[in-house]
Amino acid sequence: MLKILGEKTFINGIETQDEIIYTGPIDSLFDNKEGELSYRSLKFEFDDLTVGKYQERPVVNYPNHPTMTRITDYGILSQQENSEKNGTTIGKEYPGEYVRGSKEYGEPYYPINNSKSDIIVSKYKERVKKIKNLHLIGRLANYKYIQMGQAIKSALEFEIK
Repeated sequence: MLKILGEKTFINGIETQDEIIYTGPIDSLFDNKEGELSYRSLKFEFDDLTVGKYQERPVVNYPNHPTMTRITDYGILSQQENSEKNGTTIGKEYPGEYVRGSKEYGEPYYPINNSKSDIIVSKYKERVKKIKNLHLIGRLANYKYIQMGQAIKSALEFEIK
């Protein structure tokens, strides 16, 4: 488990000088000492179906649906040769407010930027600047919405200097 004390990094209670790439929520990294940030979460519902494919594309967004944002057909996404015999699995995504410990919405996915969070994030980023072996990558660590393609690209292009 990663722990930050002052400008030092510890893994499982042992100080390390190794380079650390962190992708989790920035406020959790510092035990919420500067304040807790707000996140949007997702609830997933999965269904195994006895059809070769459920929809024409791997992911279909539903911007006008009152509760659901998208359906992913994992058989198409993984390029499996599906038939009615072996079927496919679909996942439906429902957005909601992140609630720590919640069974349905207990995982943070997207930062919610506002004036309060801007102040809190700036305090965390000042702390990060002092820790030479710590590198933040992704939405949650940087508390910034970026599209998944951009997140993957920046991770692949990241270099420790």
